[in-house]
Amino acid sequence: MLTDLYLTGYVEDRDGKAYPVRVTQHDDPVLHDALTGVAGQDWAQWIARRKPDAAEVVGDQLEAMRWVHGRRRRTLGIIPARAGVYDEDMVGGRADRVTAALRNIVDGRPAEPRPLALGLLAVQAQLPVVDGFMANPPHREQLREMILAAIEPILGLHHAIHVYWGDVRSNPSGACGGGAVGCAGGV
Repeated sequence: MLTDLYLTGYVEDRDGKAYPVRVTQHDDPVLHDALTGVAGQDWAQWIARRKPDAAEVVGDQLEAMRWVHGRRRRTLGIIPARAGVYDEDMVGGRADRVTAALRNIVDGRPAEPRPLALGLLAVQAQLPVVDGFMANPPHREQLREMILAAIEPILGLHHAIHVYWGDVRSNPSGACGGGAVGCAGGV
């Protein structure tokens, strides 16, 4: 959400904190909600504290807009949600643009900002679309360096993930220790 708001000019970085740029409402209710709560927030802390139901809200929104179908809710908290997409070609095209942007960047060529941002987010989420890059150690290292030099929302996600895993590792019982960012939330 922050990456989209950042790339579209709704949010900017000021001294390591996120601030809204536009005072008008965002048309998307999920992005509007994110925009209203961001002022003065540290990027990583804001990402880690986001509402855990954000994925569910976005999923409901995609289903209502008929982008996805067949979502199953969790049963007894153990059966994961599954969704099919209505337009496989559109999803494949998006994946192709993301991998092309990553391929361009690792080859030292320019890349479109939005597909590149999606690719760097996919790398951090370890999504299957980037498996080919992650299996190649030089590409994996280049992408890690790109993440460290990326726009603030992408770097903030990187920091939030590392704090989360540091908390998990420091507390072997599985409960979260709640360090600087804390484990609860949207990481």
